[in-house]
Order: sequence, then C-alpha cells, then structure tokens
Amino acid sequence: MKTNRFSFLMLAAVAMLTLFSASCGNKQGDSAFGVTNVLKRIPADAVGIAVVNVGQLMNKLDYEDFKKSEIFKSMISEAKDDMAKQILENPESSGIATNGQFCMYLDVKGQKDFTFGILLPVKNVKDLEAVFEKSAKSKEDSPFKKIEDAKEFKFIERKEDDMNIGIGWDKKMVVIVVSSKAGAKDVLANVFDSKRKESILTNKNFKADKAEGHDVMLWVQSDPIVKMLKDDESMSTMIKQISFLGLTEKSLDGNTVAMYYDFKKGEMESGISYKMNPDIEKEYGIIFKKKIETDFSAYFPKKHLNALTMMGLDMKGVQKVLKNRSLDGMADSYLSSMGLTLEEIAKGFKGEVAFASYADPAATDALKAQKMVVAISFDKAELFEKLMTASKELGAGEIKKSGNRYMSAASKDVQAIFKNNVFIVSNDLSILDKIEAGGYKGDEAVEKQYYADMSKGWMSGHVDYGQLLSSLEDMPIGTMGIPAMSNVFKMLSKYNELVATTGVISTEDAKVMITLKNKDDNSLKVLSKLVNKLYLDRDNIKNEMEKAEEEEDDKDRKTM
Repeated sequence: MKTNRFSFLMLAAVAMLTLFSASCGNKQGDSAFGVTNVLKRIPADAVGIAVVNVGQLMNKLDYEDFKKSEIFKSMISEAKDDMAKQILENPESSGIATNGQFCMYLDVKGQKDFTFGILLPVKNVKDLEAVFEKSAKSKEDSPFKKIEDAKEFKFIERKEDDMNIGIGWDKKMVVIVVSSKAGAKDVLANVFDSKRKESILTNKNFKADKAEGHDVMLWVQSDPIVKMLKDDESMSTMIKQISFLGLTEKSLDGNTVAMYYDFKKGEMESGISYKMNPDIEKEYGIIFKKKIETDFSAYFPKKHLNALTMMGLDMKGVQKVLKNRSLDGMADSYLSSMGLTLEEIAKGFKGEVAFASYADPAATDALKAQKMVVAISFDKAELFEKLMTASKELGAGEIKKSGNRYMSAASKDVQAIFKNNVFIVSNDLSILDKIEAGGYKGDEAVEKQYYADMSKGWMSGHVDYGQLLSSLEDMPIGTMGIPAMSNVFKMLSKYNELVATTGVISTEDAKVMITLKNKDDNSLKVLSKLVNKLYLDRDNIKNEMEKAEEEEDDKDRKTM
C-alpha cells in the first residue's frame, strides 16, 4: 500500500518540480488560463490560498542556463525513470502550462474535515495524458491504469491511510486533491464545476490584485477557523472568554493576512499586509506608533555595526488599554513602591527604544568581544530621575552618577549618559564619549539609506551580513563553543551573497528587503548559482567542518 501511495503522489511531486524548473515562459498574463481563472475554482471559504507565478519566476531564473549547472546534471543522473528525466529536460513535455500560475488552497470544515488542493494550468492535454499513459504502462501499481470519466473532467482516485486522494484534469487544468472526509470525486467535481457562482474571488475580504503581480503570494482568512471553533462546544466556551480582552466573538470575523515574496534585481522583497476587524483595530491599534519620532541616528556608529533594532509604542494608548481592562489599578499598586504612577509613565516615557550590537575585533576577552548600545527616549527628564532613584526596586541594582555618567555600583564596564531626553547605555565607553561630544554624523553615523526606512514603522530591524560574518571570524577564542569555527566562518564568507536585511513593521503592513552584492542579475538567478557553487564545493565544506571539530576535540583532550 505504501508503494502504491508513493507512486500515486509521485506525479504531484513531478508536477510541482516541473513548475519550479520550467523553461522560460511568456510574460505574465499571456497564459490562456491565468491566475484569475484558476482562482475562480477555489472555494470562497478556503482558509488559505497560495499563488505562484511560475512564468514570472522562470523568466527570472533562466532555466536554460540552470540546465548547464552541475547540480542540474546531478538531478538528471539521479532521476529514477525516463519520464522524470524527460520532464526535467523539457518541462513543457509534461503538458503543464509553464508560463502560467499554479494555486494551492486549504479548505477546513471541521477539526477532522479538511481538503488540500493544487491547481495547475494545462498547455497541452495530449502531452499530459501521454505522461499518465506512460506511467500506466511502465508500472504495475500505477494509479493511471484505471482512469474514470466524469461529465466535465477525467480523474483517478484512491484512499490511502484514511485520506481520499484524487487527480482530475480537463483541457485547461489539472487538479490534485487530498481530503480527510469528502470523496475525491466530489471535491474534484466542485472544482471543475464551470457554472459555480461563488469562489474566492467573490469573497469580499480577498483582493485578486494581491496575487497578480507577485512571484509568490499567500492569503489567509480567519472566518472558517473561527466558525469551526464556534461549532465545537468546548472551544466555543473559550472563545467567549475573549470578552476579558475587550472584544466580542464578532471581533474575530473578517481578519485576513496577505503575504508575498518577490525576486528582484539585486534584492529580494517580502511583505505582509493585514486587514483586522475594526473592533480589534479600535481596541489595540492605539498601542502602536505610526513612526519613530526620536532621531537615534547620532547615537549609533556605522563602523562594526552588526544589527540595529528600533521600537515605538504609544504609551497613552498602552495606558488606555490597561484602563479598559481594569488593570490600571494593579499597575499603580506595583509602581507606588517606587514612588511612581501609571499616569507619570504614560506622560514621561516616550515609548521609543533602539538597540544595536557591534563587534570589537581588537577584543581579547570573550565577554568584551560584543559591544552594545541601548537608547531609550523620554518626554520628561523628571521621570528619568525618578527611575534612577528607584533602580533597586526595578531590579537594576544601585545606579550611581559621576559627572555626566551613570553606572552600576557593581561594575564600571557598562555606563550611561542622559542627553536630549535620551538615556544611552553602552559597554563601549568610546561610543559614549563620542555621543557626549556631539554624536555621530555623516559617514560615521548609521547609514541614512536604511535608517530613514526603519523610522517609518513602529518596529524595525537591520542586519549587516558582511559585518556579522566578519565579527564571527574575529571572535576571540573561548567566545564560542568551538573556537575553530572562526576558520569555518572565514571559509563560508566567500559564499555570502547577502549585503543586508532591513525589515519594517507599520500599523498597516510589514516589509522586509534583502539586498545582494550582485546588482546586475535577478536575485533568483544569483541564488541558483550560489546553490550550484555550494554543491561543487560540498566536499571542501564538509572537510573544513570536520577539521574544526577535530581541533576542538584535541583542545578538550589537552585540557583534561
């Protein structure tokens, strides 16, 4: 039975591989059965759908060039049969429209009632059926030995481990379904029903344009899941308890998330846009700031910067949420021991924080190898002074002031200053000296290119991969569990194609941009070449890793 299941699902795997490794297709929209037509076949109440614009991706990959790579030659040599080899060499021979899009969807009716489907556009149904016929002739247990004919489509179906599995096709589309309860034929009939009026396109929460332009798109809605939970007696009781959060059951309706990923020249971009129920936005949207108002840039040098993170919360919004939950009294009770009130915190703390980590190549002590800078913004200096006085109660120990510097009574390695209503803490005293003298400016300061973007959301982050790898190479002995790994990082750094990642989360969406060293080629092609390079050097990489482990073992034996 397992052999049969493997044979049956093999076609799905080959079909998916075909789409990801297709020859150069036409421009987006040229397919006679494009994404809009495919989306018409997906149920309106599907929990989630994914759309992959294959033609778009394959134009970016340059499949003909990919076929010259060593990793492709290895794929051909390891292919188990002639059909798989043929499809790898010429994906369109499978009959699939490689210049179109494919969709996947998940439909959930209950905890044990779900359907997963894959919809692929067909270019030539005769070529597709030739693949099926070849499978039927070459394998005894081939599921294609028994093809059935429905009114609008042909299909095969089987039951495997309590799952109903089916493949159906017509001149325009091939559909693969896996269902835990509904019969595969019934599911396929619903998908192929050309007269159906409702689909994901008629769902008021779904926007078709989200799928059209992106390489990969994933869309998820909450309504079907919420309905399923409400229908379950034990879960419905739990849902009613959200009243504690100031929400009703209706607040869970109409929440959707759309995610995308695009390969561009010299960069990769991903994003998330979310549509929340108005009740949720009204109750909790007030917590988040529209943008970071404090200019932290003068406090963070560009040199040796590994990563930077910023966050901004609206403290008056936080106070209101606590009041709405009747938690403000508890907060005031806790703060009273420090001589503070929630009102003072909301008015005096700006709610904006920035954190950066640095490498110190000159460090000889593992504990000093990583430097950090934390900046906390205040609206009122009076609140800061009160917090310093209450440092013991806050768990920070006793804070002493010497001149313009604040430091823990236990250690002088970490110091701080309060400047322009910003509290800056660091274990690199030279950075504090520079900030006291006016801060970092121009080329010395954190790069404006990404800092400006980071300020546009309530939370953001930036990672410099080149500097991060370099800092790992220069890490002093004893910092890591395997000191010899510094040699491994030096080796791996030559494979690094990434420059940096910058991510920004706003009240409406989130966006992550990954920049690459190669600005001339599409990032998908760059990654393809990198994978091939790693494949060619796999033995060398393996040897270096083993060598590092042996060196560490030798060191351990000597210290025993």
